[in-house]
Amino acid sequence: MSLSKRTYHTASDEPLTPSHFADVLRHDSGVLYWTKKVGPKIQPQSRAGCLGYRNAVVVRFHGHLFNAAEIVWTLEHNAFPEGKVIHLNDDRKDNTPSNLHELPRV
Repeated sequence: MSLSKRTYHTASDEPLTPSHFADVLRHDSGVLYWTKKVGPKIQPQSRAGCLGYRNAVVVRFHGHLFNAAEIVWTLEHNAFPEGKVIHLNDDRKDNTPSNLHELPRV
């Protein structure tokens, strides 16, 4: 799901904000890691996400599946992307910030 298309909510019905992601995720060269224990199987400093549709990395957070590229973009800019986040080198597993670019929605 795209972060810019709709409003997502936490379990307590609070709208998700960029700080919700920053509180529990960090990235190192585009690879996402959990910073806190957020579930029974998730340990701090473990890698977040898995390969999803069309070889893109996805992360389940608050019951929603998010594209890792958009999460990395959000962590870098402290704001949700307003447009579509693309990979400049077309490698959907390469989420380094320098490889991500936001295209405006039309």
